[in-house]
Amino acid sequence: MSFPLKVKELLQLSDYGVQKDLIQDSTMQSDNFIVCRVKTGNSSQVTIIDMADPLNPESKPISVGSVIMHPSQRIIACRNASVLGIFDVEKEIKLKEHRSNAKIVFWKWLDEETIGFCTLSNAFTWSLNDNSQPVKMFKLLESLAPHAIVNYEKSDDRIWHAIMTGPRPNVTKEVGIMQLYNAASGYISQQLDGFAACFCKYTFKGQSSPTTLLVHCTKSKTNPHNKGKLCVKDMNSGSIQNIAEEPFIFEFEDDFPTFVQANLTFGVIYLASKKGIVHLFDIESSMRLYSIRFSQIPLFAVTSSENGGIIGINESGQVLSVTINHGTMLKYIGKTKPTLVSMLYTRWSAIPKSPKKPLPRKKPPRVTQRPVVPSAPSLALYDEPPVTAAAPVIPTAPVFPSAPRAPLMIPPSQIHLYAMPPPYSPRDETATVDLLGILIRSVQVVPTDSERRAIAAERERDELARRYAELEAKYRQAMTLNERRSQTPAVEPQNGLYRL
Repeated sequence: MSFPLKVKELLQLSDYGVQKDLIQDSTMQSDNFIVCRVKTGNSSQVTIIDMADPLNPESKPISVGSVIMHPSQRIIACRNASVLGIFDVEKEIKLKEHRSNAKIVFWKWLDEETIGFCTLSNAFTWSLNDNSQPVKMFKLLESLAPHAIVNYEKSDDRIWHAIMTGPRPNVTKEVGIMQLYNAASGYISQQLDGFAACFCKYTFKGQSSPTTLLVHCTKSKTNPHNKGKLCVKDMNSGSIQNIAEEPFIFEFEDDFPTFVQANLTFGVIYLASKKGIVHLFDIESSMRLYSIRFSQIPLFAVTSSENGGIIGINESGQVLSVTINHGTMLKYIGKTKPTLVSMLYTRWSAIPKSPKKPLPRKKPPRVTQRPVVPSAPSLALYDEPPVTAAAPVIPTAPVFPSAPRAPLMIPPSQIHLYAMPPPYSPRDETATVDLLGILIRSVQVVPTDSERRAIAAERERDELARRYAELEAKYRQAMTLNERRSQTPAVEPQNGLYRL
């Protein structure tokens, strides 16, 4: 049975030697890399898992408190207490270093060029491309002090910044606190309710230019059903663009949203909670499309994926992906929200299909035995897959009692066994002949049992065809002779001799 959202396990961190007590120290800044801390005896190391080639992890002898990988490049940032360092993994050189005067409580890659981190009282950004030191962006609100900072987001134009916090220990009924800051004004900071938030630019129907949106999720504090609400705000005007018509419900009382991200390609919003539940919303109407619990174990890291879905890591080390099953999703929405079907179908049908990523190249295994040349050419040499040709129909020759010998008869139902299909036409006949010549000269051909049987059958078929041709020739010769005799006029004997 197929569901509107597809869930797939990508890998298990314990298979890479990550101990259970170090699984939650793993970081995932994008869907390209996962960085894990591994202890072997008294030494520690960092294991980098490339999601495009997960079978070949890379280990580095690094002993630090926290490591985050660049979203797309082989560059890592290491933090040990208040010391930050950025290193190039391939060149094995240090790019930048900074010593903070205050304790760093949270940090992440904000984009391809910037690291954002927070101390107990301030938020900073650190550029990768120049030799500059971290820049203080704004001061944190005092109301954030009792809470742990769990995320830092910024808009693409770097004007809007948001700091999100998690719930306090042993406190279940909280709406969440987040700080919103405008860098253009330089002093405006405001507090909003919410646990998770993100910025995006989206062009709504009827608009000529994209609008900067703030998408954030809050949890009801007094509602007995643990209802949540998704809000989408227009940051250009400061007004609420729209609110979800049907509030979603948190199944567990201590559950809360930890991740929200807008996918502009498909026009949807993903919202994931701590307990492993993901909700899918439409960005145009903010209506909830579907919900599913894709992990029975709490999550500690979630990020968006290039294929239009999300990837999450739970506390047991499972790396899970969630993607949209478009056909099933449209059928489900047609039954629950029929007004959205035509809009979603039009939007998703206009998305060009992205080419599949090439599979990682693996090292070829060591050959201990000479390969065997196949009996048939490879299908990769032809423009189209070869199609078996229809066997020609050969009429059965009639049997005449007066024939000197009856010909070899082949039943019509078995004619196709002796008919050969036409030869295939390769793309480059010269290259194919040269390649086969090299293989024949350098490789010892060892036919298999099936090949031996095929050769024997071919020889038997050739022998039958030869005998049939001989008998047919004799039959035609006899028929011609009989015809001539029947057409020759009879003559009377003269002087006791027959003369023509």
